[in-house]
Parts: sequence; C-alpha cells; structure tokens
Amino acid sequence: EGTGETMAVAPRLDYLSIPLLAKIRTQTSQLTIYGLGGPTIDFLIGHNDQATGAVFSEIKSPELGIALGAGLDFPIISQCTLGAEFRYRYALQYAFSNSVLTVRNTSLEFLLTVGF
Repeated sequence: EGTGETMAVAPRLDYLSIPLLAKIRTQTSQLTIYGLGGPTIDFLIGHNDQATGAVFSEIKSPELGIALGAGLDFPIISQCTLGAEFRYRYALQYAFSNSVLTVRNTSLEFLLTVGF
C-alpha cells in the first residue's frame, strides 16, 4: 500500500582522513613518476539528516586503512610543476557489521596537483 509517491534518499557521511604515505619516485628531464603507499586513519566528523537509523548510528570511528597510488609531475614553468595522482584507499575493518549487513569503506581518488 502507499500513495505511489517516490522519494530519493541520499545519506552522506563526512570523514577527516589522515594518510601517512611513503613515496618512491624516478625522475627524468621531462617528468617525475612515483608510487606511494601507507596507512590511513579516518575520523567520522559528520553526516546529513538522511543518514539516520541503526546502521548510521553505529558506524565505527576512527577507521584504519591503507592507501596505494601512483602519479606523475611535470614542469610547466621554472620551479613550478603540474601533476596528477591516483589513489585507492581500503578500510581494514568494517564500518558496520551485523548478521545481515556489512559495510566497508573504500575510495578511488584522482588528484590534480600544483607544486612550487
């Protein structure tokens, strides 16, 4: 039963993420290519009004994870570089778990960088 009305729901959780990443790089005259990786810690700092209910009230924080990535930098003018970086982040534990549902946070990140 119901009115036939549809509703879009978009719950949102906000995290403060602190990565500690090691970088291995190789440099040529034209560009720098690098890989990076290391541990991360994420703190839940907020949510929107639609993130309510049993799952959202029991989200674990802080959350430990790992990040792996790669990137490249190339000079555009003297002492200035432009770059692009890709990262994959994976939580090491479930943010929520019960007998029916498990939630694990992961993310794909693409960053554009400017260095001086």
